[in-house]
Amino acid sequence: MSSPLPTINPSFKRLWSSLWPYSFILLVGLLFIPVIGILSQSSMAVLNATLDVVMSESTFNSVLVVFLSCLFASIFGISSAWIVTFSNIPFKKWIQWLLIMPLAIPPYVMAYVSKGFFDPFGTLDQWTGIHLDISNIVVLSLLISLVLYPYVYTPLRASLAQQSASLIEAAKIAGYRSQWKMMRLILPMHRTALVGGLLLVGLESLNEYGAPAYFGVKTYTTEIIRYWDPMNLQYSVSHALVALIFVGLLLYLESRTRLKSHTSDKLGRKVQDMEASMKSSLGFAVCITLLAIAFAAPVLQMLFWSGKNLGLFFESSFLMTTGYTFMLALSSGLILLLTSVLLSYFIYMFKNYSLAKLSFIANLGYAIPGAIIGIGVLIPIAWLNESTDILLTGTAGLLIGAYCMRYQSVAFNTVEGTLKKIPVSQLEASLSLGRSRIGSLRSVILPQMKPALMGALLLVFVDITKELPLTMLFQRFNQETLAVKAFIMMDTDGAFYKASVPSLAIVFLGVLSIIALRYLDSKDE
Repeated sequence: MSSPLPTINPSFKRLWSSLWPYSFILLVGLLFIPVIGILSQSSMAVLNATLDVVMSESTFNSVLVVFLSCLFASIFGISSAWIVTFSNIPFKKWIQWLLIMPLAIPPYVMAYVSKGFFDPFGTLDQWTGIHLDISNIVVLSLLISLVLYPYVYTPLRASLAQQSASLIEAAKIAGYRSQWKMMRLILPMHRTALVGGLLLVGLESLNEYGAPAYFGVKTYTTEIIRYWDPMNLQYSVSHALVALIFVGLLLYLESRTRLKSHTSDKLGRKVQDMEASMKSSLGFAVCITLLAIAFAAPVLQMLFWSGKNLGLFFESSFLMTTGYTFMLALSSGLILLLTSVLLSYFIYMFKNYSLAKLSFIANLGYAIPGAIIGIGVLIPIAWLNESTDILLTGTAGLLIGAYCMRYQSVAFNTVEGTLKKIPVSQLEASLSLGRSRIGSLRSVILPQMKPALMGALLLVFVDITKELPLTMLFQRFNQETLAVKAFIMMDTDGAFYKASVPSLAIVFLGVLSIIALRYLDSKDE
C-alpha cells in the first residue's frame, strides 16, 4: 500500500487564503508608484510650467513624431500584411515571419546606422562622394516606423487570415476586383487589429529617447531626461504630466475606435484556407525591399563596422556590460513571470470583475514612457534617501523594480491570455481531489503554460535589453547596459564605429528571441 500524500497544515492553508487578497492588492499597488510619484509633485509652479510645455516645441515635435510614425507604419504594415495574406508570392512562409525581424533593431540603432551611412565621411560618401543631411523630424519618423511596423503587420495579418473567404468571393463577383477597392471593403472589418497595432507604434515612438536625441529633435522624453534634477523637479515633472495626458488621449482614442468597430463573419472557410489567386511579383518585390531596408542593410552595415573592431567583443568592459545586461533582463523577467502568474491566477480563481479592472489599470505601465516611469520611481526614492539616510538610488534592485513596473503588462497579457484558455473545470477537479490552490497551480495549471511562460520571458528579456530612456535616468548611478553603452559611444568622438559592437549584440539577442518565439508558436500550432 502506497504511503499517503503529505498534507499541508490547515492553519497554514487558512493563513495563505487570508493573505491572497492582500498580496494581490500589494502587487497592484506597487505598479501605481510611478504615477503617484509624478502626481505628488503637482505644485502650482509645476502646473504653470505644464501650461508652458503644452505650447512648447517638445509638444509639437512629439505629436508630429507620433503621427508620422503611425502614418508610415500603417503604410508598411498594411501593405505587407495584405500581400502575404492575399498574394501567392515566392517563399511566402519564410517572408511572412521574416517581416517581423525589424523589431529586433531598436529605433536608436536604426538612427545611428542611417546617419553613419548618409552623413559626411559615411559609407555613401566613401562610395559615391555624395552625402545627405537626414537629421530632420520626417526622416526620424520614417526610421522609427521601419522598425516598429511589425506591431501593425503582425496583428493585422493574423486578423486578415481569419477573414471569411465567402465575403472575398462575393466581393469579386460584385465587381471588387482591384486591390485598392478590396482593401477599402475589407480593412474596416479589421479596425481593432489595425488600431491596436498603431497604438503600440504611437506609444513606442513617444517613449523613444535615443533616436530623437541623436537627431537633435526635442520630444517629451528627451526633455524629461535633459531636465531631470532631484533638486529641481519643475521642468521634468511638467513634461511628464503633459506626456501622461497625451498617453491617456491615445488610449481613449483607441478604446473608442474599438467600441465602434465591427468584426467580420467568423463562420465558414477562412482566407488562410483558400488558395491565393493573385500571383504578384510586385508584392514579392515590395516585401523584399522592405526587409532589405528595415533589417538586412542595417545589420550588414553594423557587421562591416564591427568587423574593424572585433577585439571589443572580448574586452572585459564589454563582457561585464553584457553580463550586467543579462542579469538585469533575466532577473526582471523571472520576477515578472512570478507576479504575472500570481495576478492572473488570482483573477482566474475568483472571477471578480472589479479585480480584473483594477489589474488592467495597474498593467498600463507599458503605455507610460520609460522616462516617466523612471522619474516616478526616483522621486519617492529621493524622498526616502533624505528621510532615512539610506542610499537606495544606486542599487540594481531599484532598476529591476522600475523595469518590472514598465513591462508588467507584457508578461501579464501573455500569461493571462493562455490561462483563460484552460477550463476552470480542471482547477475544480484538482481542488476536489484535495490539492491546495497553490498545489493545483503547480501540478495542473503551470505544466500547460510552459510555452506561454517561455514566450513571456523572451518578450520581456528582449524589451529590457533594448530599453534606453528608463536606464538613462540611472546612468549617473553607474547602471550601464548594452543600450546605454551603445548610445554613449554613438555620441562620442572617436568611438562612433565602435558603437556597432554593443548595437550588434542588442540586435543579435533580439533576433534570437524572435526565432525562439517563432519556434514556440510553431509547436503550439
